[in-house]
Amino acid sequence: MNTPAHTQTGQHLISRYAPHQTPPLVLNSISTNTHRLLTNLQEQITANLPSGSTHHILLHGPQGCGKSHTLTLLWHNLHCSPQTADKLQIAWLHEQQNISSLPQLLLAVYQSLGLHYPHDYSQDWLNQLLEQSPSDVAAILTRRLAARFTNRRLVLFIENLDRLFTGLGSHGQKQLRALLQEQPFACLISTTRQLFHSVTDRNQPFFGFFQTIEIPPLSLQDTRRLTSAVARTSHKPALAETILSPNFLSAASTLHQLTNGNPRACITFATQLTDTTPNQVIAAICSTIDDLTPACLQPLRELSPLQRQIVQLLCEHHSAINPKEIARRLLTEQGSIGKQIRLLAESGLLISRQRGRETWYEIKDTLLRLACQHCTPGQTPAIVPFLLHWNQARLLRQTPAQFPVLLEENAPPYNTQGDPAEKFAAIFLLHEQLDTLQNGIRQMLDMHQPLTSARLMLLAVGLLRALPKLAQCRFAPDRLHDCAAAVMLQTSQFPQFQIASRLFQTGIRCLISGNDSQSVTLVQLERTILQQALNPATTGDSEPVIPPSEFPAVPPASAAPLAPAPDAVDAHFD
Repeated sequence: MNTPAHTQTGQHLISRYAPHQTPPLVLNSISTNTHRLLTNLQEQITANLPSGSTHHILLHGPQGCGKSHTLTLLWHNLHCSPQTADKLQIAWLHEQQNISSLPQLLLAVYQSLGLHYPHDYSQDWLNQLLEQSPSDVAAILTRRLAARFTNRRLVLFIENLDRLFTGLGSHGQKQLRALLQEQPFACLISTTRQLFHSVTDRNQPFFGFFQTIEIPPLSLQDTRRLTSAVARTSHKPALAETILSPNFLSAASTLHQLTNGNPRACITFATQLTDTTPNQVIAAICSTIDDLTPACLQPLRELSPLQRQIVQLLCEHHSAINPKEIARRLLTEQGSIGKQIRLLAESGLLISRQRGRETWYEIKDTLLRLACQHCTPGQTPAIVPFLLHWNQARLLRQTPAQFPVLLEENAPPYNTQGDPAEKFAAIFLLHEQLDTLQNGIRQMLDMHQPLTSARLMLLAVGLLRALPKLAQCRFAPDRLHDCAAAVMLQTSQFPQFQIASRLFQTGIRCLISGNDSQSVTLVQLERTILQQALNPATTGDSEPVIPPSEFPAVPPASAAPLAPAPDAVDAHFD
């Protein structure tokens, strides 16, 4: 499957499933965590050319981690380097090829060389050779390849080595190992999702044959850099700059937690993102999960029915489960469950945790869990906004007061939708100075449509519901005074807000004194506001509405002190 990303001009730039279809300059621009690995691989291959020695490498990591991306860049670098261009040739066995014998493997190598070096490898000669028996074809191809690479090296790229070894079987693996020892003209650079039995078991022919290198997941900073690079490549320079700004930290953290730093997921997310508002971030993440679901669920099709049931159960469960509980939920004998779980753990799908004498299991790949949950209604959309808002609060608590970040992300342009309490809470949490507090509240009230009394009452209730947020943050008294002063100033011209403003200031005074547990409850406060809203004498919607243009302006920073003295604020508490 190949799903390229498009720029605004429709040009194909980034292929998420076939990196060899992407221009090398673009691939290099979005490489964030593989530069050192790529350099080391190229240096090892170049260093072994004069001596004629071979060095075999096995890259492993989950799907989408950058294995094919690394091979593609290595291919281009070796072809373009003057040190290696004339001293080696590269054959590439892609993951879609199905090989079940050594003759088929040698034939695939020759065909790949003929595709990239047609003058050196005749297709007509190969067609005549296929008239021979498979054993004769293997012997002739072996002699011909050995003669071709007497003075130069064959670099053989093999994707999904585990699948190749499964097709070859034990006998075919022994034949391949003997061939590589007797005719050491090839250097193998292979990939696999997980280290498998044929390379980890001491009794297998390829034990200790490869240098194994794990491709690590992206760090949070690499996630931001990759997302920004993809946006820049897609001709979105403003979005690329915003992604690298502090305002995008909570969105980047959410993406990193949900995808475990998977590069393919980050690229998909960046192509879906159009701006950095919370709603757009949530939509882009959900679209990313939807796009990756078929590829993530592909490994499950290779499992037995019982193994698929176990994986599905663990994906739907939010914590680790022991084999006894799995057997109970699947109505199966515990002995059968234990054997299948061990096989799943060896294949890398599960991870185990020891608790006392019991072993508990859970899904290792976060994307696989998300893909399974995506097929269950109501699970994925709930976790995405929860993590986004949780990261916002966590980052706000960790951010020094002198760096009021995340303003645009947490306080987007307000609309009539959403909980007013959350909007007020975002304003109080974000703005560090009184003038910006006032501006935030004014922005919230300054709508592009008339302010009816009913909507003002809704905002008043939201103001009171924001008090628990202030209590959780444990602001200093001066900070709480600023909150009260900003509310008093920006709501003073609204009669419908008068009672709510005074009750809010009473709640602030309770927070300052530490008697918040004994203060008037929110239920009582809301009842008072709603009673006022239902009183036609004070809140008739037939009265002229105050247009936004008549709102009080925010005083300039150079004016007299913006915050009233604490005593002046306290006077309104009584």
